[in-house]
Amino acid sequence: MIKKKQSKWDMQFAIDIKNHKAIEYYDVIVCIDSILGIESGWKVKYSEKGKEIYEKMKDKELVKVGVVGLRNKGKSWILQKFLNKDLPKGTSIKTEGLSIKYPNDEDIQKNRNYILLDSAGTEEPLLDNDKKLLNMNQDEALNQLELIAKDKTSTELFLQQFITNTCDILLFVVGVLTYSEQKLLTKIHTILRHKKGYKKLFIIHNLQNFVKVKQVEDYLEEYLKHSATFALKETIFTKTDKNSLDVGKNSKYFVETFKKNNEDDSSLQVFHLIMANEFDEAGSYYNDFAINYLKDHLNSFTDIKSFPVIEKIKESFIRFSVEAFENPIHKEDVTIAQDLTIKLNPGKKNII
Repeated sequence: MIKKKQSKWDMQFAIDIKNHKAIEYYDVIVCIDSILGIESGWKVKYSEKGKEIYEKMKDKELVKVGVVGLRNKGKSWILQKFLNKDLPKGTSIKTEGLSIKYPNDEDIQKNRNYILLDSAGTEEPLLDNDKKLLNMNQDEALNQLELIAKDKTSTELFLQQFITNTCDILLFVVGVLTYSEQKLLTKIHTILRHKKGYKKLFIIHNLQNFVKVKQVEDYLEEYLKHSATFALKETIFTKTDKNSLDVGKNSKYFVETFKKNNEDDSSLQVFHLIMANEFDEAGSYYNDFAINYLKDHLNSFTDIKSFPVIEKIKESFIRFSVEAFENPIHKEDVTIAQDLTIKLNPGKKNII
């Protein structure tokens, strides 16, 4: 067997992937990886200028845009399209807990006043980071595994509720639709329906394995339009400015309308957009429209408020404990240290 000589480009690409870190693309990361972990503290990581940006932006009025979805569905890739900052091809970000990106000076000048909140993908495999199970008998190991599973479920639920309840606009990224995604979408719909005020949910169908327009169209007809989760109504996007639409590219999106007391419920609007492999025909046809349509909605949102995210996480955790914990947490039980570590004071046990 002849071993292929590695080119300089290949070697540099390997280094890029090895050194690739989420904090290089986000300003702040709150490491919410375990509800139980709050007893030792949820650490807050900053980019090189992250702490300065956080202090500058925490009292600014911003549109809050949240991103949720299962793991490896392309949530971070979708966000990079908003930031106009491409990742190296083949590279992926492992999103930790809650990852936050603030608008930069150019964004603010162009009225792009939105804060992006990316969440760790759900359905990550169970991990025992301390390798405790190796030193336990079968009964002890089963009890520990049950605790790990309960902690993981509670952590995912907290992140879902935090993003869904606090964000103005929600992006739910799916791939080729699965039953797991349908279940998660049903949870999100339920949370949104109980949320007061006007709400928008964008479902991004990230079909990265689809290279031809015909493949996407067949998938729409055979699966999406017959999904038990939503009823799609196809809509053609139109503008009076003829130059605003590119000839030979997609101008369709799908909407859902919910009924409330037998009448259309306009308080929750759900839009479906298609994206595909950006290096082939399908991506060229669908992707620009999806991103531009989303940006138009974000830039036109007017009901904006300040969002000190660290304090909001603390408040949400306290509310979450009322529903999820045997012993609800009180304000004085949760502290934010000088380094902005969110921590539960000693003495609180059995929080799950």
